[in-house]
Amino acid sequence: MIVKVLKDDKSDTAERVRLTCEAAFASKENKDRVWAILTEENSKYTVYQREAMMGGFKAGDQELMAPYADKYYEALVTLSQKQVYRYQSSFSNALMPRSVIEDRHLVQLMNIKSQTPDNDKAYMDLLNDVLELLLRSNRVRAQA
Repeated sequence: MIVKVLKDDKSDTAERVRLTCEAAFASKENKDRVWAILTEENSKYTVYQREAMMGGFKAGDQELMAPYADKYYEALVTLSQKQVYRYQSSFSNALMPRSVIEDRHLVQLMNIKSQTPDNDKAYMDLLNDVLELLLRSNRVRAQA
């Protein structure tokens, strides 16, 4: 379908659409390729293109997405040094693994917070928001 609709279109818009669609295909190969793009430091893709890919990335079954929960927390360790704040915020919210919240993930997030420099208040606030959302998700799930 992608090939049929986009044909040989090499425009930025076509590339963004192509990558968003590929991100949604539930295969390990597609997820790995898109994850590499989302976490690379000097991406050739704009923040907007990578944000579009995030939209499709979470499609897939739990088993397919489970490994990315660990990768998410690993990426948070260096995200503030590698990306602009807008991307940090988009990444941390769009890819937050709300369906896979384990105690070790919360501990890992607390460790990341403790290692964040005091002068990086924006990133510290972002990590606090992530922690609050994860804890709230756990409470809601426990009451269901």
